[in-house]
Amino acid sequence: MLGTTLVLATVAVGLTAGFLGAFAHTVMPALGKRDDVEYVGTFQAIDRAVSNPSFMVPFTAAPVLVAAALVMTLVDRGTRDAVPVAGAFVLAVATW
Repeated sequence: MLGTTLVLATVAVGLTAGFLGAFAHTVMPALGKRDDVEYVGTFQAIDRAVSNPSFMVPFTAAPVLVAAALVMTLVDRGTRDAVPVAGAFVLAVATW
């Protein structure tokens, strides 16, 4: 069960990181070249388009899955093996 949870957490975190990275490196520079009115209108349209299950499920599931993996690791393997998973949890929550 721990392995499956870690794989699902990795996929969810990877999808979220990929989306945020692509957004930061493609959309934001393009928006930066627009005037304030176009920027706000376009960003509002993007926010509406992003609010859908294909984004929200991995985005909200990532910290939950990492937390579940952390608990399972603590129970099954102890604190030494849980350190990297705890770090992943901190980062997953920070991006949320």
